[in-house]
Amino acid sequence: MDEIIIQAKTREKRWVSRSGGTVSGLRVYRPVGDSLTGNIYIGRVVRIHKGLDAAFVDIGEGKNGYLHAKDCPDNVRAFHGGDDALSINQAVHEGEKLLVQVTKDPTGTKGAKLSAVIELKGEYLVYMPHGVYVAASKKLDEKERSHVKAVAHRWKLPEEGIVLRTSSAGIPGEAIKEEIVRLRGKAEDLQRRALKGKAPFLLENQDALKDDLKEQMKKGEGRILVDDYDFSNELQSLAAHHEGWSVEFDQGRDDIFSRHGVDGAWDRALKKVVWLKNGAYLVIETTEAMTVVDVNSGKFTGRATLEQTTLETNLLAAEETAHQLALRNIGGMILIDFIGMKTESDRQQVEEAFRTALGADRQRTTVEGFTNLGILEVTRKRVRQALEEYLTESCHACGGTGRTESPNSLAFKLEREIWDMDHPARVSVEGTPDVRSAFSGPGGRHIDRLEARLGVKVDWLETPAVNPFYRITKIQ
Repeated sequence: MDEIIIQAKTREKRWVSRSGGTVSGLRVYRPVGDSLTGNIYIGRVVRIHKGLDAAFVDIGEGKNGYLHAKDCPDNVRAFHGGDDALSINQAVHEGEKLLVQVTKDPTGTKGAKLSAVIELKGEYLVYMPHGVYVAASKKLDEKERSHVKAVAHRWKLPEEGIVLRTSSAGIPGEAIKEEIVRLRGKAEDLQRRALKGKAPFLLENQDALKDDLKEQMKKGEGRILVDDYDFSNELQSLAAHHEGWSVEFDQGRDDIFSRHGVDGAWDRALKKVVWLKNGAYLVIETTEAMTVVDVNSGKFTGRATLEQTTLETNLLAAEETAHQLALRNIGGMILIDFIGMKTESDRQQVEEAFRTALGADRQRTTVEGFTNLGILEVTRKRVRQALEEYLTESCHACGGTGRTESPNSLAFKLEREIWDMDHPARVSVEGTPDVRSAFSGPGGRHIDRLEARLGVKVDWLETPAVNPFYRITKIQ
């Protein structure tokens, strides 16, 4: 049975998922600065770049988003109708007000990736007001694919696009029709609101946490443990639509992650070194361009030949690397430097073990194979920021060669500590101004809310330092 443990009583919500007693996923959701993926905006085209065949669109999120010509509705129609594709300056023009959706979060210096082909997710299908084509999940067998595609063709309008999800298998045609009609109505409502709105403007904010829970609950069965009563009630109705899943309010003053023995999962997921059960280890290093995983034999010497020892270590490393990519949400180009193998059959075994281990990963991953230098090339779809990028920032003390916890992460950590205290009347904290600002919130509203909720007074002493930090100096 799968298990999802959610810490929801603080502003930042976190979850740890377990499968067979092993931590299989970590998620963080913040009230501000959370994932933009799926959000729909009224944007304004601020610049056309003919060399990139793309436009930069202001969506009001700081960095301008990036819209490629192929992600414009006219070019979707051209591709599926056999017509010539339009260049970006034919598809959009500077100053144009445009309805766009975020398909990939900002990373590093890059803004969000956008699409003007809006996708609205339903239980059984994804509806596109200007998608034109019909497709179905490759996980459906050929007979089922043909059936659901025929149903979609029967009820969609010529300009609409439909992608049937795996969950559409065995569903009556009437239910698919009803979902198309419902999502069509939602799209029409978005269009009406877009005409009234002034760009840039957030039109539709996706509830990333609940969307992720829905995806998680589509497979198998399990239970969700939540430390907040109101939020557990919200999730009850969600679980009611997924047979085999239940939601429980996990009451207790102490930290829910500590109670269930998973509080150390966050720190482990940020470490560069990951030990394997045989004494070998991985070194995981991520840059803006790529992630490199180096496999080392470490303490493991084995009892057989050198070739057999190498193969055993690489097989373990393949399985653990696949697990770490999903756990840390690492995307983009990934190079895995396994310990050198002499035979092609050993390399094939290791590659197959890695592909098998990827089976539990929801994110699309492509294994390109071994290079001439014996390095396995992999690409994993990057939708959200990696866990490290989300929770940490460049270390100012070392000129960016290392990382340290960000002010936001420390502020949320302090909030959790105060929640777990045994009814203090006063807490004195020393820390840097950036941590205090993140903890207090605009106009001090976050600290006011915390003090009112817990009946505690939080005193701050600001201390300048190179890196963000805080420490609790007194509890009364």
